[in-house]
Amino acid sequence: MTQRINRFSFVFVLLFCAIIFLFLTSCDLTLTDPDLTDAPSNLKIKKTDEGRIEITWTYQIPDHADSDTLYFVIGKKVGTSNWNDNYQNISTQFFTYLDNIPTNDSLVYAYKIKFYNKSTDESSPYSEVIAFMSAYCDPSDLMVEQKTQAQIEVSWQDHCVGEEGYYIDKKVGVGNWKSKYRTLNANATSFTDDVNLFEEVFYRVTAFVGTTTSSSTENSIVPTLLSPSNLALQKLDQNKIKLTWQDNSEGEVGFHIDKKIGGNDWVTNYATVDSNIITFIDDITEPCGTFYYRLNAYSGTYTSANSNEEHINILLDEIGFVNTPGVAQDIITSGWYAFVPDNYEGLQIINFGNPESPEIIYTMDDFEDRVISADIKDDFLYVTSHCGIAGPGVISMVDISDPNNPVLTSNSFTSGIPYDIQVVGDFAYVADGDNGLTVFFISGSAPHFVTNVSTGGHAQSIYIDGTNAYITQGLDGIAIFDITDPFNPTLSSTYATSGAKDIFVQNNYAFIADSEDGLLILDVFNPSSPAYTARLETDGFATGVYANNTYAYISDSEVGLITIDISSIIDPFILGYYSMTTEPSSLTHFCSYALLIDNEGMKIVQVGP
Repeated sequence: MTQRINRFSFVFVLLFCAIIFLFLTSCDLTLTDPDLTDAPSNLKIKKTDEGRIEITWTYQIPDHADSDTLYFVIGKKVGTSNWNDNYQNISTQFFTYLDNIPTNDSLVYAYKIKFYNKSTDESSPYSEVIAFMSAYCDPSDLMVEQKTQAQIEVSWQDHCVGEEGYYIDKKVGVGNWKSKYRTLNANATSFTDDVNLFEEVFYRVTAFVGTTTSSSTENSIVPTLLSPSNLALQKLDQNKIKLTWQDNSEGEVGFHIDKKIGGNDWVTNYATVDSNIITFIDDITEPCGTFYYRLNAYSGTYTSANSNEEHINILLDEIGFVNTPGVAQDIITSGWYAFVPDNYEGLQIINFGNPESPEIIYTMDDFEDRVISADIKDDFLYVTSHCGIAGPGVISMVDISDPNNPVLTSNSFTSGIPYDIQVVGDFAYVADGDNGLTVFFISGSAPHFVTNVSTGGHAQSIYIDGTNAYITQGLDGIAIFDITDPFNPTLSSTYATSGAKDIFVQNNYAFIADSEDGLLILDVFNPSSPAYTARLETDGFATGVYANNTYAYISDSEVGLITIDISSIIDPFILGYYSMTTEPSSLTHFCSYALLIDNEGMKIVQVGP
């Protein structure tokens, strides 16, 4: 029995050996040669100079090979082109290769290497792919945006030409990075991922080719409740604003509403409503203003991003206008009549008894070339004008007891360009350009010249409080004169400003339209020593100013009409804006209206109930 088993085993072994022999002799021996199964390894690539790179590798040369017929074959691929599998053949005496390529563009330069025995026509497999990728290949502008409460989108800019794909790494909270969390194909620029609310998640993106990677770009997000959207405001009446919005979140406790008035800071959490509520009505106590709103969803200490921001004006809207044929220079009112010096087009008399439809009722052109300024006392209008040539200015006296039929009664000459006039008591005071301050006695049948004094600058506008004349002089600031004796005005003080354009005095405070520096407020209780009180930027170019109790109004040629709360004189704040593109240059105030002049004519803006 034992002999049978041994004979059977012997036959089985012979048969197995024969099968192995037949298999080996029928195969390509190059695949089984132990010297050729390994590819070159440890490839490294680096930039040696501008426009040149170096590749190095290692390889074990077979002992029995003939060195005269051994080569390394280098394959190369540029960008998205096909591989050139026989780009270079180099001697096996070298394990390094230098190549001249651009080293400052977004193309990928990829390489692979194999060993080749020419005498036997045998070769190893290709090595791993290695590539040169300049900084221009790096992905950039990584954005992580929440699309739903459970999903985000990661996106970036693809600058690489010829990358194999992109690796996405991910980290949650303070945990470890999960390398190659996603692998994306070439030219990918985004992907979506599932996330958990209120758990910060980090992503970094890297382009790769073979074993080579670009620099990575990184960003993170804390997924939170989705923000409300489509916030809209509706003016229900002069005291109520209705807010409506779209609720996009799930599981919120409620909504926080933020509010801002004019130029003030945001009042966060101004109001709160419960979850799933999509309306709110706000009560307005200010006489007018610009009101801004935004809101967010919240749950505990977590909040969504803010909704869109919207604003609306209450009682700060244009209700009427009239175009004048010239370019309006000044405005003064008497009752429901406005008198507008209209430069080369004379004097316009406007009836605005119906503020929504003001109309020019008379155009008076009995003056010199340019009609510049005007002021009123009783039934007389005092108008300044100037000839376009280098002549003296003129002050004219006009009877306006019947505004529909004004009558020029007399005139007198000034010594300069009479930019502005104000009449107080028996005297008219003129900001007379380079000639300073000119005073006229007006109680007679015609204005009578009294005196002229230099102001030290270019007098542009004037305000009289009874005992003092406040004169703006542009870049020369302001000058204050004591006019207790109108026949002998004396300089009390000057104050440097950025570019004083207009001035209004109320309750011992001077309000100055200071061009690009907005509103300047000075304490002039002691006219000989004006003191800085406050400044308020308008973000434009302030040209005119008018104060009325606790409110001030600024005409700004770059912004429009600006309303300011001056109830706290040391801390004024902007209530609102009426935006204009017509470069308002001056204004006045009557009842609930601000009347502005601009390069079109006169605008009427409601500023109170």
